Amino acid sequence: MGFCQISGSTEYTRFHSHILLVHGLFPSFHDSILGVTWSLSLEMQFYFLFPFIFLFTFAYKSLHQKKLVLFLLLCTFLAVLSPKVFDFLTTYFSLPKFKLPSILTYTMPLFLFGMLSAGVRLNKISPAYLVIAIIILFSFQAFLTNLVLGVFLLLLFLDKLEPFIPPFMLRIFSSARSLMSGKLAGYGADISYSLYLIHTLLIGYILQFTINFFNNQSISKLTIALVALALTLIICFTVCYLIYLFIEKPFIKLGRSIVDKIVDKKRSTAPSLIE
Repeated sequence: MGFCQISGSTEYTRFHSHILLVHGLFPSFHDSILGVTWSLSLEMQFYFLFPFIFLFTFAYKSLHQKKLVLFLLLCTFLAVLSPKVFDFLTTYFSLPKFKLPSILTYTMPLFLFGMLSAGVRLNKISPAYLVIAIIILFSFQAFLTNLVLGVFLLLLFLDKLEPFIPPFMLRIFSSARSLMSGKLAGYGADISYSLYLIHTLLIGYILQFTINFFNNQSISKLTIALVALALTLIICFTVCYLIYLFIEKPFIKLGRSIVDKIVDKKRSTAPSLIE
């Protein structure tokens, strides 16, 4: 039985799910609390572990490359093993089944692959390690996932791959990359996560407000829907940008300063490990 059915209140479930954000760890609740935004729990699991992974792999420059690839190999093994373990538990112990990959062991290799790709792009990790990661990861992913990862790598390293791409295709990829690197795309990237967090909370209230506002007027449902859509876009984009400016941005800066201090302290206590 889903948590929504137990509580009997959408507002109650939304409120509590955004506080806990661990519903993905429970088969009975993992896809019933937030519906299409079930992956919020998955992302929160990664964000909790990310500082520790970062320190583990990047604290000492001479060690982090091998550590990250070895960790990726371990997590890929766990990702392959996890469905089999949970299927076994479901079959022989009558436990609820996870219908979605809402536990981090399912998708951790993808998060690590993103970290490793960024490290190579910033010239902090040797490209050889990325090649190893591609071999490890692509061997166990579905075709569509590999296709998306391939496009991601192509756009990320387009300047490096330019000599190997036909001119007409290079123009297409360059245009797509420029479009996604513009100011509008940058604004979208800045507000994307807060938009993902709050849009399901705001849509219901805005739609209800619009319906009540036009309740006694002879206006078509299509007009009401369009007005609600416009209000949703305006309010969501505005609120999310304010969240980015006054919450996300300051805490990103704070987090970077804390990590820099920890890394500097670790490096100063182990000078022999620094290149």
